[in-house]
Amino acid sequence: MARPKPPLPSRARELATGIENPSEQLSIYYGLWAGSFVRGGELAALREASSAALELANRYPGTGEAAVALRMHGMTDWYQGDFANARIRLERALAAFDPKRDGDLAFRFGQDIGVSIMNYLALTLWPIGEIGRARELQDAAIARAGETGHVATTAYAASYRSIFEMMRHDARAAEPYAAQTLDLGRQHGLSLYVGYGAVLSGWVRAQLGDRSQGVAQMRDGLDSLRQQGFSLITPLCYASLAVLEAELGEVDSALVTLDRTLAEIERTDHRTFDAEIHRIRGDILLKRNPANPSLAEAAFLTAIAIAQAQKAGSFGLLAAFSLAKLYLSTARPVDAHGVLAPALKGFSPTPEMPEIAEAQALLAALEVGADS
Repeated sequence: MARPKPPLPSRARELATGIENPSEQLSIYYGLWAGSFVRGGELAALREASSAALELANRYPGTGEAAVALRMHGMTDWYQGDFANARIRLERALAAFDPKRDGDLAFRFGQDIGVSIMNYLALTLWPIGEIGRARELQDAAIARAGETGHVATTAYAASYRSIFEMMRHDARAAEPYAAQTLDLGRQHGLSLYVGYGAVLSGWVRAQLGDRSQGVAQMRDGLDSLRQQGFSLITPLCYASLAVLEAELGEVDSALVTLDRTLAEIERTDHRTFDAEIHRIRGDILLKRNPANPSLAEAAFLTAIAIAQAQKAGSFGLLAAFSLAKLYLSTARPVDAHGVLAPALKGFSPTPEMPEIAEAQALLAALEVGADS
C-alpha cells in the first residue's frame, strides 16, 4: 500500500531536508504556499509554509529571498483578515525589496515581487483607513509593472488595480485596468487573467449601465475561475455580483450567492472581506423586506463587529453608515448617532472614499436634529 502524502506542514519541511541552498528551499516553500493561497487551502498549511520561509528569511536578511518570505507571511495575514499584522510584514517586505537586485525574481515567482507587495499592502491599508497611501501604492505598482516589461507582471498589476477599485466601488476607475487584464489574458493564453478579467470587466459593464450583460459576463468569469480551482479574491467578486443581482430584482438569488460565499469562507478561512459581505447581506435583506428590518440590523451589527475585530475601520464605517440609515428610517436617531459617531473617528473627507463625507453630513444632520 502506498504511503499517503504527509500534510503540507511536514511535506514542506520534508522536501527541504538536505537542501542547503536558501533559494532552492524558498522555492519549495513558495510553491506549496502559493498553491494553497490561490486555491483556498487550509490556513494552517499556509501558516506553516510561510513560517518556514520566514525562518529562512531571518537567517538571510537583506536578500530578495527575505523580501519574498516576508511577502508570503504578510499575504497570509491578509488572507485571514489580520490587517494589523499584514501591514507590519508587508511594510518589512517592501523595505527589504530592492528593485535592481530583485528584478529577476519575477521569473521564479510568477510576477515582480515589488509589484505584488505594493498591491497587497494597498489592499491592507485601505480597509484600515490609510486611504491616501493605499492609492499611492497602487499607482507605484502600476508604474513598476510597466518598467519590468514582464507580461505576467503587467497582467497581475492591472488585475489588482481593478480589484482595488472594486473594493472602493469605483467602476469608472477600474474600467481601463479591467479591460487590460482581459486583453492580456486572451492575447497570451493566461487563463487565470481571462477569468478574472471577465469578472472585473463584467462588473464594470454592469455598474456603468449594462446590468444584465455585465452580470452574465461576471458569472461566466466566476465559473471559469471555479473550474480552474481559483478562489482568491472571489469572496469580493461574489459579493459585488450579489449587489448587481439585487439591483436587477433577483433578491433571492443575491442572498443565495452571499450564503454560498459565506459557506466557502468557512471552508477556506479567506476572511479578508467578511465585514463587507455581511454589510452587503444586510443591504439586500433590507431591500427584500423593508417592513421588517431586524435581519438587516443583525447583519450590519455582525459586519461592524468583524470590522472592529479586524481593525478594518473603512469596512466598519461602511457598515455603520448602512446601520445608521436604517435606524434613521425607523425613527431611532439616537441609535443612528451612537453607531455612526465612533465609526467616523479618525477619518477626513477624501474623493477616494466619498462615503466619509456622506456619513459626516448625516452625522451633522443628526446633531442638528438633537439640538432643535
